[in-house]
Amino acid sequence: MDRESSSKTVPAKGRQKEEELGPIPGEEIGRVMTSYIVRIMGLCTAVGLSTKALQDYMKTKLAEWRQYAKKYNLDGSDGEQGAPQPHLEDHMKTLGQLSGACTRVNEAQRLVPRSLFVCMVSEYESLLARLLTAVFNLKPEMCI
Repeated sequence: MDRESSSKTVPAKGRQKEEELGPIPGEEIGRVMTSYIVRIMGLCTAVGLSTKALQDYMKTKLAEWRQYAKKYNLDGSDGEQGAPQPHLEDHMKTLGQLSGACTRVNEAQRLVPRSLFVCMVSEYESLLARLLTAVFNLKPEMCI
């Protein structure tokens, strides 16, 4: 018999004692608290990742804007040698798309942290409800 299988074997007396004891009082409260902490830490991670992703996306769109403006001499620079110099109306669609993307990212940078904060408040309310349930299951006489 190897070491792992021998450590998993529990004598009959040990199993009987565990069954007689039943659940540990307050164990559910510990599970509820652990679950809450894990969820809040996950939300903290989500805030960091989402804000970083939004910043990176904004940098990309601004770089595209600058590159496009430089290529077609829309920013007052010389532009690329031999680049066509079409009218501003020809650029309106592309500039509108880039402008719209930047506007949406600005709005997302404002909304995402607020939404995640609302989620944190919701998690806290959920914690309170689960804690009350665990306490009332532990001491039902408190409901009266």
